Amino acid sequence: MDPLESDRLGDFPHPREVYRFFGHDQAVAIIDHALSQDRFPHAWLISGPKGIGKATLAYQLARTLLGRHDRLGMAGREDPAARRIEALAHTDLLLLRRPWDDKAGKLKRDIPVDEVRKTNGFFGSHAGEGGWRVCIVDCVDDLNVSASNALLKILEEPPEQSVFLLISHNPGQVLATIRSRCRLLKLTAHSNEVVEGALAEAFPDLDVDGRAVIAALSDGSIGYAYQLAADGGLPLYQELTDIMSSLPDLDPLRVMEFGERLAPAAAEQSYRLMVTLMTGLLERVIKGAAIQAADRLPSNAEKRTLDHVAQTGALEDWLLVWENLRRLFARADAVALDRRQVILLAFNQLKSVSAGNTRPLAF
Repeated sequence: MDPLESDRLGDFPHPREVYRFFGHDQAVAIIDHALSQDRFPHAWLISGPKGIGKATLAYQLARTLLGRHDRLGMAGREDPAARRIEALAHTDLLLLRRPWDDKAGKLKRDIPVDEVRKTNGFFGSHAGEGGWRVCIVDCVDDLNVSASNALLKILEEPPEQSVFLLISHNPGQVLATIRSRCRLLKLTAHSNEVVEGALAEAFPDLDVDGRAVIAALSDGSIGYAYQLAADGGLPLYQELTDIMSSLPDLDPLRVMEFGERLAPAAAEQSYRLMVTLMTGLLERVIKGAAIQAADRLPSNAEKRTLDHVAQTGALEDWLLVWENLRRLFARADAVALDRRQVILLAFNQLKSVSAGNTRPLAF
C-alpha cells in the first residue's frame, strides 16, 4: 500500500475511489444548489469527525467540477475525469497532504510551506482542460504555521475558476482568517441506522446483532465502523467488556494473557483498537452513571460495568481514572513503554476505585 495513503483503511478503497456516498443529504443539497448558481464559492471548509465521509465528499465534488457535471453523483467510475482523479493523474487537480520523509521513513508530522507553494505553479498556468482547477487539502489541520499563512494569501486573492476543498477534523484549530474566506460545510455523525446499512453492504456476513453493536460503538463514523469490523474489533470489544464487567474482581491471569496477546508489534492494530475501546467504554459508562441512562449502552456487559461504576466510589474518582488512562496510553506511545505493563497498569487503575486509592498518575 502507498505509504502516503494514510487515510486508506486496509484493503478498502481510498475515498477518491468511493462512489457510494452515505447520508449527509443536507450537505449534498447545499452543494447542488451552489452548482446551479452563476457564482460557485472558491473555497469550502468541509468539517466534521473522522470517518464520516469528508474526503469522499471532496472527491465527489472534484469529479463533478472537473467532469463538468451539474450536480453531485453524476460522475461514475467510467467517467474519464473520474478515472484520472482516482489515479491522481488529472492535470487540473492538486492534492496537498503530509509528504513522505525519506530520512525518517514515515510521513512528516505536518504539511510544510513547500507543499502549499506547489499552488504557484498549479494556478500559474491555464487549466489543462479549460475549466475548473481544484485543490484538495487533506487535511488543513495538518498545515504548519507558515503553510497556513501561505494558503491564506492564496485564498485572499483566489485564481479564476479555482476551487479549494479544505478538509478539517477540528475546524476550531483552523486560522479564523482562513475560515472566514471559506463556505463552511459541517458534516455531522451518521445515525446508527446509516452506519448499520453501510456495514450490511461492506460486510454481508456480519450478523444483525454484530452490526448493531459496531454501529453503537462507531460514534457515527462509517470509517471507524469499517475498521472495527475488518480488524477484529467486535471480538476484542466483547472480550474487553467481559473482563471489565467483572470489576472489582479482575482475574489477574486473564489480564496478563490479554496483555501478552496485544503487546507484540504484530498486534499493533489490535492494541490501538483496545486503547480506543477501553477509554470510550469508560467514558460511556461514566456518562451513563451520571445521567442514569444504561439503556444507551451498546451491550449488557457495559451495563454491568455501569452498575459497578454507579455503586463504587464517586464519579470524580472514575473521571480521574479515565483521565489517568488517557495520559497512560499517551505516555506509552511517547516513550515506548512495555505494552504488557501498560495494560496491567490500565486495569489496576480500574481496580483502584474499589480500593479507595485512586491518585493522579505521576508522569
